[in-house]
Amino acid sequence: MTREECCAVVAEKDMPMTVYDMIVAMQEKYAGRPAFRWVDDATRTVQEKTYGQFVADIRRMTRYLQANVADVKGQRIVILSRTNYEYGVVTFGTVMAGAIIVTLNQKKTWPELEYELGLSEPASSLPTASTTAMRRAQGAYGDKLRPMNAYEGSAPAELANRIDTNALMMLMFTSGTTGRSKGVMLSEKNYFSAMRMYVAGQEAIMRKAQDLAPKDMNKPFSHFTLVPMFHLSGFICYFAYGIHAGP
Repeated sequence: MTREECCAVVAEKDMPMTVYDMIVAMQEKYAGRPAFRWVDDATRTVQEKTYGQFVADIRRMTRYLQANVADVKGQRIVILSRTNYEYGVVTFGTVMAGAIIVTLNQKKTWPELEYELGLSEPASSLPTASTTAMRRAQGAYGDKLRPMNAYEGSAPAELANRIDTNALMMLMFTSGTTGRSKGVMLSEKNYFSAMRMYVAGQEAIMRKAQDLAPKDMNKPFSHFTLVPMFHLSGFICYFAYGIHAGP
């Protein structure tokens, strides 16, 4: 066995293969590492969250849903927002509560969103966008709307695994360019079946980083999501970062 093959075996053995295991690793192994950096719109200053802070907010979101959505396990929680830090918190908090994530594209027209919301039958919806379609959504679903940062006043919930690997975890709607939008049903098993390949690709890039980057950059290799979070590729990237504490 070559050195590269040995490292691959070790990486696969140690790699979390469930959302719960990944969140535990973020809390216990990577708590002090930076997880997010972004420029705040209001202050124009750089904000940072470590993996430990991220997990604490995930647990707050879990507690918020437990307290505010009746029989939350198996309920559909719609996310209608642009990509931001809170999107990540809401995503994992929803999963950890045993609920189902429904990701919608806030740039779609109201008839398109109305159709998808009707199929979703959401128990709660968390929006941030300020489009005409969103204002229509507020009129139709006002009693179910919550701000994306609604979790901030909650105490962290216990870290417990409430996820059925084979059960519905996410409902993701297609773009609708080839006909009426369709809801694609995804389980935790669907996602993690691709994680070995994705993480292996990232590790290959890390090994080549010195050759790919200019020698005078002197900066650590970082990851970032290019596509919106309601897109499948965006979520595959996002799920992979926490596995080995990529920023």
